[in-house]
Amino acid sequence: LFLGDCTYQNLYNGHSEASYNMQALQGLLTRLAKFPAAWYVTSHNEAAQDAPSFRQEMEQLTAIGMTVEAHGFDGDLVLEMLSRRRGLRPDEDTRELVRMFQVGLRLRQDA
Repeated sequence: LFLGDCTYQNLYNGHSEASYNMQALQGLLTRLAKFPAAWYVTSHNEAAQDAPSFRQEMEQLTAIGMTVEAHGFDGDLVLEMLSRRRGLRPDEDTRELVRMFQVGLRLRQDA
């Protein structure tokens, strides 16, 4: 299944910061789950991902988004909960994803 950029952050949200919208992501992942794809091709990965790898990556992204939804703008608490409950290391990539979900949450609240 060719995905292009559909699973990546929103760069064109009318603001200067990239963001993720958890509600939109959940809807997208629900739609993607209906396709019986064995391989997933995105614009920014050098190689196609097999279905289990893609699902694992999307589960991790969803976990980050849901943790931000639950704990909001307290970045330290979000990272602590991700580490404690999900085993995710608070590395730079995780911190950046948390920030993008927080931007998306703020944009939703401001709308």
